[in-house]
Amino acid sequence: MKPYLLCAAVALSSILLTACGGEMDHDHMMMHETNGTVKKMDISFETNPQSLAVNQEGTLKANVSAGGKPVSDATVEIETWADGDNNHETTKGKSDKQGGYTVQKKFNKAGKYHATVHVTTSELHQMPTFEFTVE
Repeated sequence: MKPYLLCAAVALSSILLTACGGEMDHDHMMMHETNGTVKKMDISFETNPQSLAVNQEGTLKANVSAGGKPVSDATVEIETWADGDNNHETTKGKSDKQGGYTVQKKFNKAGKYHATVHVTTSELHQMPTFEFTVE
C-alpha cells in the first residue's frame, strides 16, 4: 500500500508545482480549506477609460474581495496579451489599500486583448482571465 501512496503523492506534487506554468487554463484557482470551508476571492476587472485607445495610456484595474470585504494585502499581477499573440507581458499591480489594484499600460495596436489577473494571498492563489478591447 505504501508504494501506491508514494506514487500518488509524487503525482499530486507534480501537478501542483506545474499548475501556474506553461500552457494551461487561465481560470485556474488553488484554494485551501479553513475550518472545513473552502475560501474563494471575488475578482472583477475593468479598464479606464472603458474603451482604451491605441497609443494612449489607460488603467487596468482588478478589484479583489473575499466574504464581501476588500482584500488589501494581496500580491496582484496583471498579465496581458493580444488575441492570437504568444507574447505575454506581466506587470505588478499597485494597491489602493481598498481592494483595488491598478496597472498603467499603453497598447500599440487595436484589437481584442486578454488579461489574466494573478491574485496571491497567504491562503489563496486565483488567476481568472478577462477580455477587453483596444480601439
